[in-house]
Amino acid sequence: MRLRITYVLFFICAMLTSIASVSAALPSQKVGIAVVVNDGAISYMDIQSRLALIIASSGLPDNNQTRQKLLPQVVNMLIEEAVQMQEAERLDILVTEQEIDVGFNDLAKTNNMTSQQFEQLLEGKNVPVISLRKQIKARLAWQKVFSSDLRRNVRVSNSDIESQLQRMQDHIGQTEYLLSEIFLPVDTVTDDKAVKKLAQQVVTDISNKRAPFAAVAQQISKAPGAQTGGALGWVPENQLEPEVRSVVSTMASKSLTHPIRTLDGYHIFYLSDKRTITAEKIPSRDEVANMLTMDRAERISRNRLNALKHGAFIDNRIEMR
Repeated sequence: MRLRITYVLFFICAMLTSIASVSAALPSQKVGIAVVVNDGAISYMDIQSRLALIIASSGLPDNNQTRQKLLPQVVNMLIEEAVQMQEAERLDILVTEQEIDVGFNDLAKTNNMTSQQFEQLLEGKNVPVISLRKQIKARLAWQKVFSSDLRRNVRVSNSDIESQLQRMQDHIGQTEYLLSEIFLPVDTVTDDKAVKKLAQQVVTDISNKRAPFAAVAQQISKAPGAQTGGALGWVPENQLEPEVRSVVSTMASKSLTHPIRTLDGYHIFYLSDKRTITAEKIPSRDEVANMLTMDRAERISRNRLNALKHGAFIDNRIEMR
């Protein structure tokens, strides 16, 4: 069975065609090295280009406030990609230009365009194509790292499946929620303020219909299901963290939460619907096995990435506001 994890190719939404061009993101217009990651470097131009890509593809407003609040998240994203690429190189894993071309072509098809039309669209929005190609390369490299080095750690036993099925049977009669999620992790205490500000702006922009939930989730969320717009599927009430349950249980369908702080970071949920669990709604054994596999794959992948980040030498020269 082929695993699909968060670090596979993302999809740029059709909203891209209606977004205004993105101006340079860093007010000082600095050039040179912004962040050193081990023996690699992230330039100010890399950051400006990625900000342009995220704003264009997410639908978030193109203004200085948005760029300043996105900046810490973008820097963290680029640091993660640098670490991913370095781990791939350590394992002698290569991503060819042909593979990147395939990924780029897939994105173009998603937007009902040829690759040439898609490239022209990006350039017309002042989004450097090279920035998207770098992102595709990093995600493909990490997917290969997972396949070659991490997949063997994903184990789901018959006992695991039986236990999960029994828990689901025990949920019959309870409420479950059809949820989508945007998750913004807080890796250190010093990150909390910036992540909270970004989460608050995201809620404001989505609530005011300035940005679609799914597009924002695809670009900035670190939750499982980010690639598919943050969709979590039906989640039983007692599987939600207490902080989340207390909010979601009082919500009406088709509504958005405020940013909810948990131990790991800030969560934003969209509640599409709610229902009572019945025996007919219990998934099949194969579906449960797939759910458990996906969940463990996500967790193993994220844990490895966090370990690599924490063990890396990182010199961040950007002054965050």
